[in-house]
Amino acid sequence: MSTTVSFKISPLMAYEIDKLMHDEGIESKAEFFRFLLKFYKYQRPTPLDEFDEAHDIFEQQLKTYKKRGKIPSIKEQLKDV
Repeated sequence: MSTTVSFKISPLMAYEIDKLMHDEGIESKAEFFRFLLKFYKYQRPTPLDEFDEAHDIFEQQLKTYKKRGKIPSIKEQLKDV
């Protein structure tokens, strides 16, 4: 079973979509929007990606504090939260 989705877009957005479709060799707007949905689903960050990014930031901050010779107290570290 399928569902029909219909919506309006601005002329500028229609032009951009047509250009992208032409550049990528996509034949129909339906195919284009299906591709966008799949791309969004599989390319957005996962919670694990976000955790890895936070870990990298924390690790860099620790290195900076160690170079200065002082690691702030937990209270100081959480004051911005």
